[in-house]
Amino acid sequence: MYFWELHFHSLSNFFDKLLRLSQQRTLRPFHFLGNPHSKNISSKLTYDTIEHVRYRILQHFNTTVEDYTVIFTSGSTTALKLVAEAFPWMPETLQDPGSRFCYLTDSHTSVVGMRGITAAMNVLFVPVKPKEMLSGTNDLVVEEKSSRTPHLFCFPAQSNFSGTKYPLAWIEKIKSGKLCPVKVQGKWFVLLDAASYVSTSPLDLSVHQADFVPLSFYKIFGFPTGLGALIIKNEVASCLKKTYFGGGTAAAYLAEEDFYSPRQSMAERFEDGTVSFLDIIALKHGFDVLEKLTGQYLMHTPYI
Repeated sequence: MYFWELHFHSLSNFFDKLLRLSQQRTLRPFHFLGNPHSKNISSKLTYDTIEHVRYRILQHFNTTVEDYTVIFTSGSTTALKLVAEAFPWMPETLQDPGSRFCYLTDSHTSVVGMRGITAAMNVLFVPVKPKEMLSGTNDLVVEEKSSRTPHLFCFPAQSNFSGTKYPLAWIEKIKSGKLCPVKVQGKWFVLLDAASYVSTSPLDLSVHQADFVPLSFYKIFGFPTGLGALIIKNEVASCLKKTYFGGGTAAAYLAEEDFYSPRQSMAERFEDGTVSFLDIIALKHGFDVLEKLTGQYLMHTPYI
């Protein structure tokens, strides 16, 4: 294990203790918190606090609710699975080559595992080696095409295996068509796996506007575990297809007829069941402690 890893884990344990002490001040006996899907005073307190935390997360990554939405998940892996299931894949036909699921070979297991879902939808997966992207051989100027077939390219901002940091400039190049993981007509979307990167480095989503950004909060704060998020660009959110609906995601439905109306909020539409609101509230204290320790959001300075 590298020295910086040892140092970071020691800092994480110290930060974890500060965070828990701060959280205890909120969870005092006279602070009752209810299910955010219910309609009562304690539930409204919970709902408002969760929305405030969403705002703090976006603020940390230098973006706003006008551009991005925070969808809470049980971790980065669940966020990746959500994208794989909801992305508007187009299967290959005689008339159209169909969508491509491309990923850097240096990606996390959970990214590579997305191909199990895409393969079941008759969507081809294409592993891309880092040297192919870094060499510049995939740079090109794409002519205007009528095809709007959606493709997805996934890459880590920082490798979980080697610690290698990949160029965030790839995001804009791929979306604009100046860089193509594979030569195929269509519209490219980019998923930036930021789980490892944001634990030690700032990520500015106002500059590097990935369509999907999965992350895990314990890698930032050391606590809470089992809580992550998918930060999704609002302009692509309407393209996602969701079939299952669970508690809290439905505005209305009928048990005896095939009728279902989803909630208008993109976050609530994809957060099946009751979110882990006590852990989400802990994030508020995480950002509070972070600000106290640094004097500003670490968005503006290296973490370590």
